[in-house]
Amino acid sequence: MRTMRRVLLLLLAVLGLSGAAAAFVDVPTDHWAVSAVYGAVDRHVTTGFPDGTFRPAEAVSRGQLLAMLLRGVDPGGTDRAGADDAWWQPYYDAALDKGLLEGVFPAGADLNAPAARRELAALLVNADAACNGLRLTEGWVPEAGFADGDAAAVRAAAAAGLVSGYPDGTFRGGGNVTRAEACAAVLRLLDRAGWLGEGETQAVYTGDVLIKHTQRPDGGAQLTSVHVPEGTEIETLRVEMDSFAGFEDLRRQDRQQWARTWGRTVCGADQRAFWGEIGYYTYTEDGKMVQWTARAVLARAADGAGIVAVSHRPGRRVWLEDAAGYRPAGDQVIRFGADGQVETLLSDRPDHGLCLTAVTGAAAEDVRVHREAADGRAWEYAVEAGKLRPLVHEAELGWAGFTPAEAEEELARLDALGAGIS
Repeated sequence: MRTMRRVLLLLLAVLGLSGAAAAFVDVPTDHWAVSAVYGAVDRHVTTGFPDGTFRPAEAVSRGQLLAMLLRGVDPGGTDRAGADDAWWQPYYDAALDKGLLEGVFPAGADLNAPAARRELAALLVNADAACNGLRLTEGWVPEAGFADGDAAAVRAAAAAGLVSGYPDGTFRGGGNVTRAEACAAVLRLLDRAGWLGEGETQAVYTGDVLIKHTQRPDGGAQLTSVHVPEGTEIETLRVEMDSFAGFEDLRRQDRQQWARTWGRTVCGADQRAFWGEIGYYTYTEDGKMVQWTARAVLARAADGAGIVAVSHRPGRRVWLEDAAGYRPAGDQVIRFGADGQVETLLSDRPDHGLCLTAVTGAAAEDVRVHREAADGRAWEYAVEAGKLRPLVHEAELGWAGFTPAEAEEELARLDALGAGIS
């Protein structure tokens, strides 16, 4: 008996477990998921069975998968189910609240049915964005995935290092998630929680490189590129910009909403650039950054001479409020290139009173911008000689815009302000 106890204590020590965990008779020290299983038990993500087994190859249900994930990302954050509720209801409700279920389960899914591997992948991608503030930058999800093909969420989860396939190159997305696989996946997600520290938001994340944005106490910003998951720093840039006092409180109050918009000072990114209130930057695959302009870039499109962007005057904030919350917008249009020179194509003086949200045309003689309203309507304007001309909507554009009568009325309003083109 003493010998058995010594073996158990040695196993726990090797695995870095607390004395509260017990050894499972069906999880030997050479099992592929031994660290994940004991790690998940030690972090109260799951438990074993009364007979001393863990049953690592047993399939987990959708409800059990949600319970494991929520216990990991929100310990103690779920209420107990009511008398008439299914046991998994509090975990389902919490996952729904956090925005974790979008695109995960089919409509009317049976939560007692086994979870599929593609469902696990989609759940992890959502949880990484909502709970860790991490999502793959647009363009970094590989077009080609596994030999047996699968959904974009599977490719995104694999590119981000959250899931892996089998030695034969397949993912087998329709296969059941085992208890061991669920433990490994949840721990992988939890281990990423420290990649963004207090006050940091993602600018770019490629799966190999993370570029983080931090607001400095003096009102400036800091951009740091890191090679992950090793955590080795590649480069740091200090950026001078307007103070964002008060917006850190917003981030603390609603991390999920903050993560969805990538922070209020970083509006977007693609495979070569990122932009926002901090300006416009290009970056290389090895994490090196170059600032093109410090002016706010809220939306942009490339043209032959550089970048055409929606911006605003330094020291001013323009926000669009809709059902999703507050979004950065602009009231000026600029053109800039890699040399840092900025040309103002449209000023907010005289004040045209518009919240601009997109650049829809960026050719030299065809600069067009777009504005939206909280009710989902959108309008387009041509920018010509520093003024605005409302454009009559073309049905094939796919959004509601100006009718001829509305365009005429809007032009009269702009003309009266000195901001319209007669």
